[in-house]
Amino acid sequence: MESDGYWECVEIRGEVSNGAHFLCHSLNTEHALKILKVLPTAITSITVRMDPNPCRNWEKPKIKERIQNWQQLMTAMCEFPENSKIILDSNMLS
Repeated sequence: MESDGYWECVEIRGEVSNGAHFLCHSLNTEHALKILKVLPTAITSITVRMDPNPCRNWEKPKIKERIQNWQQLMTAMCEFPENSKIILDSNMLS
């Protein structure tokens, strides 16, 4: 994989009610919603790992909006919202 040093998509990991785990990547919440809706059972835990400022030129309001949008998606999709978390990682390629 080659990169200019930034990873704009997010990594989504979780578990569904039958005990199976999932892993996917998505550029935005709309795309992620399409992926998560086809899971066979309810999501019981979910973690989003993301670079909060992937382009290194965003202002704080845009960064905050990005984090809030992903948090809203996780809360909406996870059967137990307390089992959702965001990991901020400015070195996503590691």
